[in-house]
Amino acid sequence: MKKLQIGITKTQEKTVRDKDSAELFGNKGVDVLASPFMIAFMEETSRKLVAPYLKDNETTVGMSFNIDHLASAKIGAVIKCDSELIEIEGKKLTFKVKVYTENKVIGDGIHQRYIKDPSRIRKF
Repeated sequence: MKKLQIGITKTQEKTVRDKDSAELFGNKGVDVLASPFMIAFMEETSRKLVAPYLKDNETTVGMSFNIDHLASAKIGAVIKCDSELIEIEGKKLTFKVKVYTENKVIGDGIHQRYIKDPSRIRKF
């Protein structure tokens, strides 16, 4: 298993689809990338970044987001997400995340995840 270390990065790319739009959240006529989908893209990229470094009985769960949604991305736009691990405090991991197109930043901020054993996650 590789050693988890500050500075590792991952980039993912996706195309904004109709089902990613703000219109699905009740914003009639607003057919651009919705904030929840942008944040989910950031979370997925961060999770996939550290997955190869975890033990078989470990995963990560999102615990905080401090994200600014700065610009729109239309349906059909190709967006990218960069995630960089910037801090490790025990099992708490902090990431710098950014979503962008080739010419503008759509969103950026800080995301934190916690390393957990999935069998020990309390289910209510």
